[in-house]
Amino acid sequence: NYVGVGVRGIARAAAPAEFCWTQSTSGIAAAEERILAAVDKAQSKFNVHKGRIFLAGYEAGGTMALRVALRNPGRFAAAVSVNGAFPEGERPLARLDHLRKFPLLVAHCRDSGTYPVERLCRELSLFHAAGLSVTLRQYPCGDELNAQMLHDMNVWIMELVTGVTTSEVGSRE
Repeated sequence: NYVGVGVRGIARAAAPAEFCWTQSTSGIAAAEERILAAVDKAQSKFNVHKGRIFLAGYEAGGTMALRVALRNPGRFAAAVSVNGAFPEGERPLARLDHLRKFPLLVAHCRDSGTYPVERLCRELSLFHAAGLSVTLRQYPCGDELNAQMLHDMNVWIMELVTGVTTSEVGSRE
């Protein structure tokens, strides 16, 4: 019961036929423009409730998903980053007053070569100090996206949409 839209990054990645997002000022502006245009187009084609738009990404796309959502908290219900570090530079917490209750899901690959656990620990301190609403999931894998992550992301989103946690569903049966 949802519409998924994939927006390709603008920079070539290391592997052939792969693209990523750059965290430069121009890269951020281009990503934000593409993402917001894709959301607008999806909303014009489908009946998408504006309070149920979730922004998610993997690795550099996860970092950019966080960045764009944090810059536009009124446009999104929440943001998900799968193995993408919290954005640095360009003031990602500039709208902090609007972000304190904005839901974030950070899915981390414990054995990641691109997003080390030490960086995640530093970011957790930042999240706490800023009073952000962050759910953290850590997975016993390297730099990969797997079915368990996608399942957990789906459950987390559906809990936000319905207001019912999976433990509450289980206790009613």
